[in-house]
Amino acid sequence: MIITTSTTLKSKEGLRPINLATDLGQLADLIEHAFRHTMDASGKAAIREMRHLSRIGGGLRLLGGLNNLAQGISLGFVWVENHQIVGNVSIYPAPDFPSDMGKTYIIANVAVYPDCRGKGIASRLMEASLQHIQERNGRRILLQVDMDNSVARHLYDKLGFRQERAWIQWRRRGMVVPPPDGSNPQHELYLRRYRHKDWKQVYQLAQQVRPPHQGGVDWLRPCHPQTFNPPLNKQVFNFVNMIQVERLVLEDVTSQTLLGWLQFESQLALSTHQVTLMTTPQPEVAALLLGNIVRRHSLQTLQLNHPYDDVVTAVELESLHFKPIRHLINMVYAL
Repeated sequence: MIITTSTTLKSKEGLRPINLATDLGQLADLIEHAFRHTMDASGKAAIREMRHLSRIGGGLRLLGGLNNLAQGISLGFVWVENHQIVGNVSIYPAPDFPSDMGKTYIIANVAVYPDCRGKGIASRLMEASLQHIQERNGRRILLQVDMDNSVARHLYDKLGFRQERAWIQWRRRGMVVPPPDGSNPQHELYLRRYRHKDWKQVYQLAQQVRPPHQGGVDWLRPCHPQTFNPPLNKQVFNFVNMIQVERLVLEDVTSQTLLGWLQFESQLALSTHQVTLMTTPQPEVAALLLGNIVRRHSLQTLQLNHPYDDVVTAVELESLHFKPIRHLINMVYAL
């Protein structure tokens, strides 16, 4: 189903690769129009950065290899009609997939203006992207799609993408007063900070509750040892980008097994902080981990992507004033 695009790419109209020096302003307008109702704080920040970078013009060619946003967008494609960009697809290398898993890419920002839909533009953009990633020796391609977007899901199914798992994006607004601590923890449950030696047990927990065939820990974190025992370059990346990471575990003291793991990530430039949670299916485990982080960070906006089928944790999230924002399906294309 992958088409040959060498002839088309030479034309200024129709399908062509993104040109960083000329396209970023129009791309920002298209992406904002397509995703304005679901865009979170990081997405809005990316739009602002695109518009800022668009003013650099030709100099952006030199920055393309240094700026993560520009580097990712530069791999994608646009569709041009009457000298205007009417369709887009972005391609990014997946940052947290270790090299021993093979090259992994993300497809994002698949967008076509409403009055240009129904012409096969999205299909041509996707087919060009699959071919491009294959030529770069990619091993897998990941994307997310809204559960109620039946048109996009049909396209991805037709192209050969496979559904991994459905997720809910939860968000808790800052300044919401947290409920009182009503937990009555059993004496054998011990909430503490994560220690480096815990990573093997947490990895075992992930294999049980977030197995690889269901997509892993979350949207872009595979069920892999490096996710829980990050290499030095990942630690340097967090330091350079001013990302602070806090991890908690809940331990059964009697059996000395870990029942739950929570990761809290904050970045200086963003007002929304990311929470990742994995637990065994006992409500008190999720309640203790989530309750601790909410009460200590009640002034911040918190966001969490959690499996759609985990109804036990959903009850705890609602009791802590998290609201479901989006229902998403993770999909994968194996090369």
